[in-house]
Amino acid sequence: MQAKPDTAIRGLNPFIVDYSGYTDYVISDPQDHEIDYAVFSENFPPAIARFRLHLGTNLDDATLHKIS
Repeated sequence: MQAKPDTAIRGLNPFIVDYSGYTDYVISDPQDHEIDYAVFSENFPPAIARFRLHLGTNLDDATLHKIS
């Protein structure tokens, strides 16, 4: 399998998620992407954060930073 530093795939672990309606999402543009991420649980309050994902043309260019 060839490395693809300009591609990010968001997926969910089907063993811990009891909903089958989720699908994988692919980001494949070498630029900055803002991602809103939320985790919901029956036992805890929601955890919500925003991240900036930078994809470049090589693996060393990829970064992920929390922005809020």
